[in-house]
Amino acid sequence: MFNAENSNGALIVQRVQQALAEIRDAQVTAKFLHDWSSAIALTDLTDPPLSMNPDTAQALLSGIADAYGLSLLYDTGTDPRNVPAGYVYGASQKIVLGPTFK
Repeated sequence: MFNAENSNGALIVQRVQQALAEIRDAQVTAKFLHDWSSAIALTDLTDPPLSMNPDTAQALLSGIADAYGLSLLYDTGTDPRNVPAGYVYGASQKIVLGPTFK
């Protein structure tokens, strides 16, 4: 991002603004996922017609919950789930995404 080609101050501001906007927009996506997942139960995913593997379904819901918790931290500074100090919000998402997802 910051190299000889980007030594212009205005360009640096533009790139930083774009990166921060992407982070902000990801919080909105996390909220949409949370709204969707809060209207379903684990059995909605594991029972027919979806018949999803229970571990996969739980991983999806956990990843969504942690993404939402992170969005709450972004917006309010707190996660009402009262997660312990050192809680790694990205761990559940890494399970869903797998080691090679980019």
